[in-house]
Amino acid sequence: MGAEIISHRGLCRKTARSRRRGENTLMAFDAGIAALREMGFAPSIEFDVRRAKDRRLVVIHDATLRRTTGIRGRVTRWTSAELGELGIPLFTDVLDRFPGAEFHIELKEPGLAREVKNILLGRGLEDRAIVSSFLWRELAGLGPEIRFALTSGLPTRRLVRAAVEMGAWAIHPAHRRATRLLVNAAHAAGLRVNAWTVNTKMAYRRMERLGVDAVFSDNPRLLLTELRP
Repeated sequence: MGAEIISHRGLCRKTARSRRRGENTLMAFDAGIAALREMGFAPSIEFDVRRAKDRRLVVIHDATLRRTTGIRGRVTRWTSAELGELGIPLFTDVLDRFPGAEFHIELKEPGLAREVKNILLGRGLEDRAIVSSFLWRELAGLGPEIRFALTSGLPTRRLVRAAVEMGAWAIHPAHRRATRLLVNAAHAAGLRVNAWTVNTKMAYRRMERLGVDAVFSDNPRLLLTELRP
């Protein structure tokens, strides 16, 4: 078995070069999990968390609504109920909708870690959740109860050192910049390596050659349908 696949923002891209559609929605997560199961993978989804105007946690990548909804304005100017009408789910709704799935939760802004941790612990999801962020300092208070991963667009050996010092479970490097040296250093330090965002068979095969543990993909079917029975 090769590298595992994590459904990145749900199944939200038809081809490797098409625009994302319906990302971070319940429908996209349903489709992503269905694709993974078809291909023999465990259900695993990645999504992004921000705070709405009413302080509730919602699932959306961008700080503004324009790209995903076509509406101007920042997420923080809308209540969670208003965002729900636009198809943007609550964090808790995603957790409750997919029993048995593994959750990769990316914190997109400061000040979310404590609440995310409390929600996960309150639902008994500590064994099914991994919290990540480019904002490494936000992750410091999650362990040891909640596993966490350091995300980086410019992965270097510093990423591995920082992950070890912080007690992280994994690193999440950009796949185009991942190297065998980085992967080997991470594994030697006891860290998993999950690379983002892989949307072609060629890129997936390269990740397997490097020994990456898992990849994030906008559409798992683009990677290796013909390689799995």
